[in-house]
Amino acid sequence: MFLMKQKNQGNQKMIVFPFSSEFTNEADFNDDDDADEIKDLAKGNPQFTAELIAEGRLGQDSIYHTLEAAMNWLLRKKTVFGTQYTADRVSQAAEYLADGCCLMTYMKLRALIFLDFPNRYNSISLRRPKSCTDLPIPAPFAFAIQQLGAVNVVDMPEEYRYVPVCPESNHCFGLPTPRYWDPNAYGEAVEYARKLGMQFAAVDVTKKRGTAWWLLRPDYSEESFQLQCSLPETNFTDSMARTYTLFMRSESGNPPKEIFDLAPLGQATYGSMLRDPHTGINVSSFEAVELIAPED
Repeated sequence: MFLMKQKNQGNQKMIVFPFSSEFTNEADFNDDDDADEIKDLAKGNPQFTAELIAEGRLGQDSIYHTLEAAMNWLLRKKTVFGTQYTADRVSQAAEYLADGCCLMTYMKLRALIFLDFPNRYNSISLRRPKSCTDLPIPAPFAFAIQQLGAVNVVDMPEEYRYVPVCPESNHCFGLPTPRYWDPNAYGEAVEYARKLGMQFAAVDVTKKRGTAWWLLRPDYSEESFQLQCSLPETNFTDSMARTYTLFMRSESGNPPKEIFDLAPLGQATYGSMLRDPHTGINVSSFEAVELIAPED
């Protein structure tokens, strides 16, 4: 995991933390031809750029549990009550759908790397699999992934821009090793979930601006949960907090690990949002975001 603060003109200061495990290579790659399409993000020429590295799992466990709970909720709406076969089918579909969300997260962050840190990664660690163009993603997670992008921070003494990127190792296309991308299984999972009523949408990786939802910090202490504002509150909205809850487990109020490593921001807190949400907040948020997320 790294933090890089880079002045537009001047020296660079880099703090590097050790990162274990090796990147798993796959044979089925496409050569990259989209770096030239990436355009400049912000016209303000911010004074500093900070890079936050995603954890290797990219929130997959939380995505899986939310999707599994959402599909069970859709089954109950259809008055279909669970058998072991149904439970196994839902669980398997949720696993493959989570894979697709992780893959598209990787593709989104990969595009950001080409824009802001083109010399940081080698060509092998930024390759992409075939059969991932216009991949349909469960609409609420497509909504969240679309908003992963550069954030120009306001109400700070100095101008900062924060950019989420993926680590070079400990994953394969964003999937935690030893999982691998199976486009056929993913297509079957999409078909099954659509029959249940789940909506899907594509992610446009060429859009580089983001919102600050991923810069919220989960905190669970003294038996109380809250989302802490790691930046001045003016950088966050209730909608961003709602988006973050998609990545929470349904069976308890305990938060997941931080989706992104926010250690480079320090421990400063500028208030909090979403204190002690109800059990199942991830599923109710999934339903709410699905209503506003564009569908393919």
